[in-house]
Amino acid sequence: MDEERNKKIYVKLIQKTDPEDPVIRDRVIKAWAKWSNDTGDAVLNFNLEFAACITGGSQQERFKDATTLVQALETESNETHTHVATYAGWICLWNMWFRQSQIKLKMPPILAAPALAMAIEIANGGWDDDAGFKQFCLTAPSPHREIYDMREAFRSAGLPLTDVYTAMHFLQQHSLPISKLKPSTATDIHYLSRLAPPLTPFAGYADWGPGNNKNPVDNKKNHFLKHVLDAHPEENLPWQGECGVWWRKLDIKLTRKAAGPLPGSVMGPMDKDFPEGEAGVLPFDKVAKLVGLVKLNGGWPLLLLNQLISDYQDKYTNTAITMSQAMTGIIVHTDAQGGKVLMMGLNGDFFIGGRMEGAVLGISTCFVPKPEVDKTTLNQANKIWQVSPL
Repeated sequence: MDEERNKKIYVKLIQKTDPEDPVIRDRVIKAWAKWSNDTGDAVLNFNLEFAACITGGSQQERFKDATTLVQALETESNETHTHVATYAGWICLWNMWFRQSQIKLKMPPILAAPALAMAIEIANGGWDDDAGFKQFCLTAPSPHREIYDMREAFRSAGLPLTDVYTAMHFLQQHSLPISKLKPSTATDIHYLSRLAPPLTPFAGYADWGPGNNKNPVDNKKNHFLKHVLDAHPEENLPWQGECGVWWRKLDIKLTRKAAGPLPGSVMGPMDKDFPEGEAGVLPFDKVAKLVGLVKLNGGWPLLLLNQLISDYQDKYTNTAITMSQAMTGIIVHTDAQGGKVLMMGLNGDFFIGGRMEGAVLGISTCFVPKPEVDKTTLNQANKIWQVSPL
C-alpha cells in the first residue's frame, strides 16, 4: 500500500480520537507497504464497520488488530478466490448478522472458505432480511456456530441447507420459541413442521418407530412387556396398577387353567381371586396383585410369557395406533434437556408419544401415567407448539 493510503487507515482505525502518535504512524507506513493498494481501498471503503471491530485501548493495541485485519483481507481473499473488496464486505456483514467483533472470517473450526459460502448463501437467499433469521441471531448464544452445525445436520440428513433458515422462519412466523432450534433439534423441527404443523388436525401414527430401542420390533415388544406385564428385562414399571388398565383395555383373559405354569408361591395367594373351575378368568381388579406376586417370585414362566406375547402384543401395539387417531392435547415438545424433539397426545387415560426417525414419524411409547399425575401439564414446560385438536 502506498503511504497516502496507510496514513488514512492510521487515522481512521488506529488514531481515532487520540492525538497523533508519529512512532505508531511511521510503523504503519513501513509495515503495511508490502500489502496491495486493493487491500487498502477495501479497508478504507469499510472503515466504519472495521473501526467497530478494532477496540484496543491504546494505539499499539489497535495497530496490532488492524494489522491482523489487513493481513486477513489479503491472504484469505486469495485463498477463497474472492476480490479483496468483496471479501471485506462479507466480513462486515458477518459481524453485523452474528453480533461479532471478528475482523476476519476465521473462527476454528469454521474456516474462511465455508464461512464465506455460508455468508453468501444467507445473503443471496435474502435470509438476512427474514425476521426469523434476525430473531435467531439476536437470541442464540453463538448464532454463527449453531447455524454452521445445523447446516451440517441438514447435509447429513440429505436436506437442502437452506431449510435451516426455513425452520427459523417457521418458528418466528408462528410466534414459537426459536430458542428450541439447535443442531440436535433442527431437522426434527423441520420434519414435524410439515407432518404435524401448529393447530392442524393430526391423522394419527401409521406405525411404531424404534423409540429408545434398536428397531420398531424390539420397541413394540419391550413396551408390551413393560406396561402390560411388568416384565421388561431392564426396566421396572413405576406402578403395577397400569397392567390392570391394559388388561381391561385389551380384554386379556387369564384363566385358572392358563395360569397353571405359575408357581405355588403365586397361585396360593391368588387362589381365592380366580373364580372356581379351570375356565375361571382373573378379574381385572386383581391383575396388579398378580403382577406384583409374579415380580416377587422370579417373573413370568417362559411358556406363559410367550403365550401372552403371542396372544396380545399385536393387539397392544395396534390399539396404540388406533388410539393415536383420536388424541387430544397433542403437542410437539423437547425432552427435559432440550436436545430431542418429541410429540405427545392423550386418549383418555392413555399417553401416546412419538418421535422422528429420519424422515419417518412413529410411535415411541404408549402407557398409562399414574392416577395422581396431571396429564394436562405433561411436557408443557418444554412445548414448542400445539397440534390440533386443543
